[in-house]
Amino acid sequence: MNFAVNDYICITKQCCMENSIRITNGGITIKVSVFLFVEGKTRIAFCPSLDLCGYGASESDAKADFEYVITDWFSTQVANNTLKEDLRKHGWTLQDEHVAIEPSMSTVLRRSSQLKEIVKSDFKKHNTRRRIAVPLSSFA
Repeated sequence: MNFAVNDYICITKQCCMENSIRITNGGITIKVSVFLFVEGKTRIAFCPSLDLCGYGASESDAKADFEYVITDWFSTQVANNTLKEDLRKHGWTLQDEHVAIEPSMSTVLRRSSQLKEIVKSDFKKHNTRRRIAVPLSSFA
């Protein structure tokens, strides 16, 4: 599948995870928490609530790789009809057929040993938002 992605990133110092996946009018808006950190010489963009990451030599490379990864992840979920299952597996709450809510920071910290290590280091936390144009009526 080929998706059109419009992206913008909100930089925040807060670690509040009031993020979601929302299906509206033939597209999906994804807002997730992403932690940026350095491991060796590699910059990493890690989304603990979906267990996805991108990486690169620079922060912009890591962000760009993460954009590719999350779009590919979503494409795979839609193609395999496994979106609900994967979100539940990662602790997301399905509010209805059109909205899934990202788990709380405390829930993610309990489940992710990677995030426990990241928050002990020097990191940046972003809320990444994307609009993915795909005809989809619900979390099938």
